[in-house]
Amino acid sequence: MYKLYWAQSTGAFVVHAALNESQASHELVVLDYDNGEHKSEPYTRINPTGEIPTLVLPDGAVLTETVAMVLHLSEVFPDTGLLPAPGSQERAMAYRWLLYMATKTYTHDLRYYYPERYTTQGERTDGIKAVGLELMERSLILMDGILGKQTFLAGEQVSIADTYLAMMSMWHPDGNAYLHKLTNIERVVEVVRSRPAIREIWDQNFPQG
Repeated sequence: MYKLYWAQSTGAFVVHAALNESQASHELVVLDYDNGEHKSEPYTRINPTGEIPTLVLPDGAVLTETVAMVLHLSEVFPDTGLLPAPGSQERAMAYRWLLYMATKTYTHDLRYYYPERYTTQGERTDGIKAVGLELMERSLILMDGILGKQTFLAGEQVSIADTYLAMMSMWHPDGNAYLHKLTNIERVVEVVRSRPAIREIWDQNFPQG
């Protein structure tokens, strides 16, 4: 059985979605993020970075980094369609966008929501927040443009990359209001949200939408 350390409004959503899509037996361990449980000694023994999520594999091995988790699950459960066929152009595009979001879009989000991590100037963070939001929106607009030319990020079939995008878009501070401006992403979010394996956990992660 897998064990997923989870908190609302974290990357744990896309891993939880992948576990559900795969029908993999799993346990959800809820962490009290607001009270800093993810920084407590019991959790940092498992994940020294204190970040969420963490996935403990059935053999007890500990996996961190959200993209690593979903890539691993796609390999363990290849028939669930989390990713396109190995070696295909579509698989390469799924890798491209997963890593783009993990290394760029996500870091822009962090600058907006946690600007104090990126300065030594105390509370002087307005500029960092502004740049974070600008870059976050720029990356979403880029992907919205891609989705104006094809159905999903990897091509014509939905993949876990689209689930990751749905998560990224819901993290925008204006939520659904901003999403209405990006009609191609909005379309993909609706497809992702309507999937049976995800519909049951959507409100748990995104109560605002």
